[in-house]
Amino acid sequence: MDDPKKRFLIRLYFTRLQVKPALVLLALGILLSWARPGLWLLGVGTVYSGTLVTAFIARPSDRRIDEWLKEDATRLREKALEMLNVEDEDIEIDEPLQLAGPLTHTTRLVQRKHVRVRRGRDRAYRISANKILILLPTEHYLGVFQCIYDSLRDQVFHSVATEYAYRSVVAVKHGEDAEVFDGDDVNVLTSPNGKKLVPTQFFSMSISNGESFSVPMRAQVADTPPSSGLRMTELDRVVRALRKLIQSKL
Repeated sequence: MDDPKKRFLIRLYFTRLQVKPALVLLALGILLSWARPGLWLLGVGTVYSGTLVTAFIARPSDRRIDEWLKEDATRLREKALEMLNVEDEDIEIDEPLQLAGPLTHTTRLVQRKHVRVRRGRDRAYRISANKILILLPTEHYLGVFQCIYDSLRDQVFHSVATEYAYRSVVAVKHGEDAEVFDGDDVNVLTSPNGKKLVPTQFFSMSISNGESFSVPMRAQVADTPPSSGLRMTELDRVVRALRKLIQSKL
């Protein structure tokens, strides 16, 4: 699929389709159908309803949005290789080690007005801006690329590439517990009904110099119990592969 069409469908997915106005227009049109304004309202309501039906049919599924995010993260691998100044043949693992998860707070470059939130049919919250983590293991060091990716605008923000000696990695963790955003609540994103969102089901890595970073895989409303039965297949795979790699280098 060409990228402009893909971006359009992603924007459509995150657009809140308003059904109520169409129902109001149709109801008023029927009530006033004996007069010219009523016929006009009925016509507008019919056209609006048809547009809504078309949008609902064209709107991509939750699964398709997840697949496109994974594709976009894979595409960023070239940027990661360039920033770390390594060649693809230098990478020791063929299967990509990458994770993408929802951004739950705004930043200086990724402002609230540019971010959309939607709860899918599977009840999971999806956010149009995501944290991307790409791990590029070479013979002597582990390359780490991090950024925030805006799916609506196809733009990358806050990209950072760092090299770490394998011995400097002191902890690799993953779990279900929600993390706490250490910042002003004004920067925290909210669900469509206005409730604060927090990251959960996370991956984190700690370095011996005190550095650490994490990527949430899910977002949930604050003060609610963690969702049970969430699939962690991709997260588990990345963690197992990374731990095995680090152990082989020690």
